[in-house]
Amino acid sequence: MKKWVIFLTAAVLVQSVVIADALDNNPKIHSELSSQIVMSQSNNSEDMIRVIVIMKEQYRAPEVKVQGHVDQKQHRMDTVNSLKQKSGQSQHNLISVMQGKGTDKMKNARPLWIVNAITFEATPDVIEELANRDDVAQVIPDFEVHLVEDSVVVGGVDVLATTAWGVEKINAPQVWDLIYNGININGTGVNVSIIDTGINYNHPDLASNYIGGYDFVNKDTDPMDDNWHGTHVAGIVAGTGVDGTKTGVAPGSNLFGVKVLNADGNGSYSDVIDGVQWSIDNGADIVSLSLGGPHESSMTTMVNNAIAAGVLPVIAAGNSGSNASTIECPGDEFYATTVGSTNSNDTIAPSSSRGPVTWIGDTYTKPDVTAPGVNIISTNYPSGYATKSGTSMATPHVSGAAALILQAYPDMTPLEVRQLLEDTAVDLGTAGKDNTYGSGRIDVLKAISIQPPAVSNVSITPDLTDTDPVLNASISDLFNNISYADYFIDDDLENSTVLSAVDGSFDSSFENVTGIINISRLPDGVHNITIRVKDSMNNWNNQTNTSFTVDTTAPTSNTPYNTEFSANTTASFDKWVLTDLHPGYYRVLRNGTEIVVPPTLWTNHTNITVPIDTNISLGDFNYTIQYNDTAGNNGTQNTVIITINDTTKPILSDNMPLSGTNNTKPTISIKAMDRGSGINASSAEMKVEGVPVLLSITSSGFTFNFTNKTTIAYNHSDTVN
Repeated sequence: MKKWVIFLTAAVLVQSVVIADALDNNPKIHSELSSQIVMSQSNNSEDMIRVIVIMKEQYRAPEVKVQGHVDQKQHRMDTVNSLKQKSGQSQHNLISVMQGKGTDKMKNARPLWIVNAITFEATPDVIEELANRDDVAQVIPDFEVHLVEDSVVVGGVDVLATTAWGVEKINAPQVWDLIYNGININGTGVNVSIIDTGINYNHPDLASNYIGGYDFVNKDTDPMDDNWHGTHVAGIVAGTGVDGTKTGVAPGSNLFGVKVLNADGNGSYSDVIDGVQWSIDNGADIVSLSLGGPHESSMTTMVNNAIAAGVLPVIAAGNSGSNASTIECPGDEFYATTVGSTNSNDTIAPSSSRGPVTWIGDTYTKPDVTAPGVNIISTNYPSGYATKSGTSMATPHVSGAAALILQAYPDMTPLEVRQLLEDTAVDLGTAGKDNTYGSGRIDVLKAISIQPPAVSNVSITPDLTDTDPVLNASISDLFNNISYADYFIDDDLENSTVLSAVDGSFDSSFENVTGIINISRLPDGVHNITIRVKDSMNNWNNQTNTSFTVDTTAPTSNTPYNTEFSANTTASFDKWVLTDLHPGYYRVLRNGTEIVVPPTLWTNHTNITVPIDTNISLGDFNYTIQYNDTAGNNGTQNTVIITINDTTKPILSDNMPLSGTNNTKPTISIKAMDRGSGINASSAEMKVEGVPVLLSITSSGFTFNFTNKTTIAYNHSDTVN
């Protein structure tokens, strides 16, 4: 029975609105499928045609605002669950209808959740019936795909070489010497799915890497290679060299073998899509596809949804060069990491397909990168090694490089990995990204080592200073030794100053550095410090880390007038005003003896209040204020004269007899007290009823006698001068 291959697509991915619009404007039945149906009907054929029905409702990846660490494994699981849920819900009614069809009308249906589609074989009338449903976006032929290989082998290679030249060309062996989390970077823990003709998983160089797979051609779990292509590709990704030659870029990575191409190297888009979704469902981090076919929008959906799930699609550009616009699908997908082929001299292979790609009015540059693809030695089926050429061989170099990157940077997204490979590629051909070399030939050592050194623990002591402060910092690098460090102040790059390693030399990936900051040429104020560091791979980090303040100007004080205070009073002096942007401490001395203890903080432009002791002896006292700012500048001390005067009258006390006393000749004593200048008793006088009384002077006052003639009471009062 003759079978036609058909493919029903769904409205395309969230990341490609233009393509979705194009599908809405096209007939639901693809033009090629329409031709097949017309031909079948004209021949009255009952043969079934293989198609894929793509549902109208498509998955739209949620907009995620990333904050901090993202668990990529959990993200992948969540996305896959969302894709399956979306397809399950939208396909429910269609599947119910399909289940009512007899096997003479429809058979071999399989859901393709990654593109929200169903592939099956059906008669033309069933196809037309389903195409008329409102929930169906399009029905397309299940296009044929094929290997992308170059039949021409250029030159010879020493098969006994220890390491394949392509592996060395992209500097993978140097990456293997780097350590991340205590493990050499060789792809450990990263899963790469080889979607191809299968893998000879018994090959000594692949046996330890193989972790499982599926055969979509024969519908079993044994993806044994029956061609050679998949085994050769797998060896370029992960060949360990146990059998003699290290052919793998990431010899520690894990391999899935997903067979979607038969022994002749041919297959269908439905199996490719099924292979990709199987890989994602089983934990692949990278899907490597060295195959191609006609452009179909379902491939856009497949590539974009794989990326949405956190899986990197690395795809061959094809071997249809050297004319422009010869890149095959799915290598022509905008978000795919598309790979061209170069030789050992970094020259593009004549057969390597070129860009640009034009699709629904958009034109963009492809390929994205190139990699060794001419005369490449790798594992052979059934055993040993073989030398092959083509973008099929270049693609696994990139897949292996991506595995190394993901071990070193497990939180990277697929598009970040692609951008890193492009940013660090060796630019070839026309400057910048072009349609022959893309961004250039990959250099995985540079890609992994490009992360600049990090600067931390920056301190400047003191950071408010009137002298040269000390700058200290720590510098760390993930994989490379620190080789140089300096700093410059503000924008004065020409006068940068070298920082020294505290241990005496730059010889490790972590260094503490130190240096003296010369402030002699700096004006007062805030200054920025920029620390520049370089690692052994010449990666620079210019990082403005901190600032410090120069203050070489001493605080000032006003000059208040001398002041007088009366003895035996509560008094304070508040006429000193200190000025500085960074106030410090002050202390006050009286005749050289400190009286404000401990030193006290002062505030800019605020009066300083000092208590004055007026109970000390009378006379003049030197009050001196000494002060500084927090930068350590001492102000000029300022002295005022405080005079203590006596303006208080003496205090008198007496033993004047009470009223009604009968003592006719009392002796009255009066005590005179003065806390100021003392008693001048010689100037004392007293009168009794207007009559002066003779006073007898004593040491503390004076006494007097008089005769009480009338024996009556006397009132008294004291008048003190």
